[in-house]
Amino acid sequence: MPLSERVQRDRTLKLEIARVFAKESAAYGVHNVWLPMTRKCPPVARCAIARLMHEIRLA
Repeated sequence: MPLSERVQRDRTLKLEIARVFAKESAAYGVHNVWLPMTRKCPPVARCAIARLMHEIRLA
C-alpha cells in the first residue's frame, strides 16, 4: 500500500527540521525553526512544524 501524501511530506519535513535545528545551533522552539523554513520551503503551518518537532523529540 503506497504512503499517503501527508506521510511522504512529513518525512521530508522531518529531515529539513532536523537540518535547520542543527544549523541554528539547536535553537530551541518552534518559532526559531519555523521562521528559517518559511524562507526556503513551500509554506508550512507553524502547528505542523510543532507536531513534527514533537514527533522527533526536538520540542
